[in-house]
Amino acid sequence: MAVRRAGVIRELAAQRVVGLEAADAAAARLGVSRRQVYMLVGRWRAGEGVASDLLPGTSGGGRGGGRLPDEVEAVIREVLRSRYLTRQRRTADLFGIGIPAEFLPGAREIGRDDLA
Repeated sequence: MAVRRAGVIRELAAQRVVGLEAADAAAARLGVSRRQVYMLVGRWRAGEGVASDLLPGTSGGGRGGGRLPDEVEAVIREVLRSRYLTRQRRTADLFGIGIPAEFLPGAREIGRDDLA
């Protein structure tokens, strides 16, 4: 694939300016879009002028691909399951959030007793 592309792209990259007609002709020969031809010419010029400059790049990840080691994924999955995927609601105190005393159950009764 890259060797076939190299023959066509090499000719284009040697030109000072690649016109639309030349890019369209190359696109038809390679079975790619005009935009892809310009991208390949840019990669050829930025590279070392060898066929491997035109090899398809590897994916950077994207949706669905795992980026963490399996052990880390397992720990995260367990924490999510045990803490957040339960039917019982967790109190704010368990999350480390301080609750003012006036909002605690029975706080008003305690306040009235203290005033009397």
